[in-house]
Amino acid sequence: MAATYSYADIISMIDRIIPSPIAIQYQGVICNMATELIWRAYDFKETVADLPPFYLVPNEQDIMPPMANLPADFHGFRQVRMCQYSGGTGIDGNTGTSGGGLVYKIPMTVSKDLQLTHVYGLPGSLSFNQANRSVRVFPRTPGNIGAPYFFIDGTYKKRPTLITNATMGTTFPFDDQYLPVFIEVFRWAFYAITGSDKAMNQYAVAMEAIQQMASSEGLNEGDVFIAPATSLVGSFSGFPMSGYYGIFG
Repeated sequence: MAATYSYADIISMIDRIIPSPIAIQYQGVICNMATELIWRAYDFKETVADLPPFYLVPNEQDIMPPMANLPADFHGFRQVRMCQYSGGTGIDGNTGTSGGGLVYKIPMTVSKDLQLTHVYGLPGSLSFNQANRSVRVFPRTPGNIGAPYFFIDGTYKKRPTLITNATMGTTFPFDDQYLPVFIEVFRWAFYAITGSDKAMNQYAVAMEAIQQMASSEGLNEGDVFIAPATSLVGSFSGFPMSGYYGIFG
């Protein structure tokens, strides 16, 4: 299936289930509350996008715009990889395309508030600085590591589109097959915005519906992948080893 229902369509359904002028008066707020509840619960495919690749900067930890040109809807890193491009002309930071050759990748750890260090090594962790939209890697990138052969790619969590009363025709981002889930979540948002004593019970119903949606998408199955804090075959710390490091050999 596909996503074809608009926010206005779903609000109209809610208004028929729970007739109230409040559903129309505060429809934009209700839509944003409902979207956020689903959006934050799991990394549904509609909430995640490919991260535009960006190069490491030799001798630096902080990668500032425009070197790291994060999308306007960027909310946070998800799966991130350190990449070495072998052969060809390197990776195009704007298009993500390569000029021939192979790309070797190793998972990185997403951390919060990484500290500055004078220790050099191939970075194994990174964090996002909201204040200036920069990326900090750890440890500090050695002087012989950078464009066009060493870069970072991966995926990121998007921010949902803000809905107002004037943009109710916007398509709800999730697949139509989950309409029953949408109804339960929007009902919760309606009860919450009106201060109804039904809000707490409806929240539990809505979260159970979202969990079933995630189960159908396979998002709550299997073990969580955890990248090692340090390389299993090479060092992420200390002064740079010769060449391009053994982990990519």
